[in-house]
Amino acid sequence: MRCTAPPADAALAEMNRLAGQPRPLTAACWLDNRLYLRLAGAASAVDSTARQWPGEILEEGDAFWRDLREQRLAFFAGDAPLWRFSVGSTASHALPRSPWLLDWGGSQRWLRGTFDKAELEALAEAAGGQVALFRGGDRHGEVLHTQPAPLRQLQRRIKAALDPDGIFNPGRLYGWL
Repeated sequence: MRCTAPPADAALAEMNRLAGQPRPLTAACWLDNRLYLRLAGAASAVDSTARQWPGEILEEGDAFWRDLREQRLAFFAGDAPLWRFSVGSTASHALPRSPWLLDWGGSQRWLRGTFDKAELEALAEAAGGQVALFRGGDRHGEVLHTQPAPLRQLQRRIKAALDPDGIFNPGRLYGWL
């Protein structure tokens, strides 16, 4: 289904409201000011829900969700850096105005554009999550969210236990690992 949706915060509220209902909702995303909902399950439940919820049936719905999963939608094309936020689904969308795609009912948020990583990390942390430079952009520094000292310590201990000789991908995940 595809519904015209208001701005991101209203779309997030609607995705979370619908997810709280006992309906066959299996996916929800917001792109280009449109809310997309995927229904799956027993035909009677899907048909009943589709009749009760406003919007239109997306004829190529399977292709849309497949292209979203495989990052083949127009949103993912181009050279602009692609940032991936992982935040709470109910977190406010107080993030930079730029091309956005909200997926996983609002828990995974994709942003296109050149931004300061530290500023995006602060916004992600305020939303209860983290951010990573997923594709493109400056790849010379760290691309994953900065880890606090206790997590760095834990990751070093795990790496030492599983790779005592330090031969598996040194510095690949984090430069300090």
